[in-house]
Amino acid sequence: MDKKDVLKKVDHTLLTQTATWEEIRKILDDGIKYGAASACIPAAYVKQAAEYVNGKFRFAR
Repeated sequence: MDKKDVLKKVDHTLLTQTATWEEIRKILDDGIKYGAASACIPAAYVKQAAEYVNGKFRFAR
């Protein structure tokens, strides 16, 4: 199993309620870049994040 296979099974997570949009955007960018399984983010950011990634990534909340 190589690194890409492992990353496909890992969620990239930042669930702190004090997270900023810049921190969430970094999580999303990294998740897309490294092929993470999904991004777990605070519910308050889901709509903005979905618009930002435009279907390139999955979300868990």
